[in-house]
Amino acid sequence: MLPLKTKTQSNFLLFFRFTNKVFLYILFFSLFLGEVNAQNLDVSSCPTMVKRSNGNGQASAAAGDFRPQSAQNNPVAPNVTGTNYQLVPFMPSTKTGDIHFKWISGSALNNIPVITRVWLTTSGSSTATLSNIKFGPPTVAVASAPNYYVDYAFYNNNIPNQGGVTLEFTDPQTGIPAFVCTYDLGSNVTTTTPSLDCTPTIINQPTNQVLCGATTANFSVTASGATGYQWQVSSDGISFSNITNGGVYAGATTANLIISA
Repeated sequence: MLPLKTKTQSNFLLFFRFTNKVFLYILFFSLFLGEVNAQNLDVSSCPTMVKRSNGNGQASAAAGDFRPQSAQNNPVAPNVTGTNYQLVPFMPSTKTGDIHFKWISGSALNNIPVITRVWLTTSGSSTATLSNIKFGPPTVAVASAPNYYVDYAFYNNNIPNQGGVTLEFTDPQTGIPAFVCTYDLGSNVTTTTPSLDCTPTIINQPTNQVLCGATTANFSVTASGATGYQWQVSSDGISFSNITNGGVYAGATTANLIISA
């Protein structure tokens, strides 16, 4: 298990129209900040990879809410319920595989991390490349105390049979990465984590809104690798200033910005 440390910052320019006359230019700023601990999770160490399968078998059992793409909506770990990570933006039939993990714990596991980013390493290399493989949410832990088993389905591509895979485990309640784990794909055992590019990436962009009258605008973003958030505002798209909580603004330093007319 490797704690995540400061790498770099990323800036994303987003444009929103608020009311029928005024344009606000909102800058979403995310910073991969410092060392992070899994304080809100029941686990803080790498699980054992019990089994790794490529293929879309048992897609109907994949955890998560697939609506509106599909009617499938299967249970997820309790701490994932109601978060953006419960939603799976893929058809169940596009599942490319799943991983069966085991954690050892003296108490029940209810607060389980999600997997937010995946890096792949070719055999003999010490540098990992960010992959487009995406994981769905974890299933409810199955107990055989002190062992607790959790499944994660993955999508987009298969995981290779050789080399290494590095997984970023994130607290779904905060969106903050907790730890990363690297597995040798020939043996499925944990191994040394290679050099990683941990630059924050936006998974779900906020949605543009046009609002009139006395109402409230809610802007939400989902990011991987971001441990800090700061929204900024501009009336001309050139000069920006940080938004602070108070007045019409709330959530200025969170992933959810609220603007009240």
